Amino acid sequence: MDTLRTLEEMPEDEFQTFFQSLPMRVQLCCQGGLVDWKEVLPEWYEKKEG
Repeated sequence: MDTLRTLEEMPEDEFQTFFQSLPMRVQLCCQGGLVDWKEVLPEWYEKKEG
């Protein structure tokens, strides 16, 4: 839950940089509404910050 809070409070430009660094399929699934970004992006953020 802390990771989600980090993403929600992140400045927009920093969030967009992170989002653009994700694989295109993840971006498309989030943008297309196939998945709830709040369920998917925290895990990806933790992987990148690893």
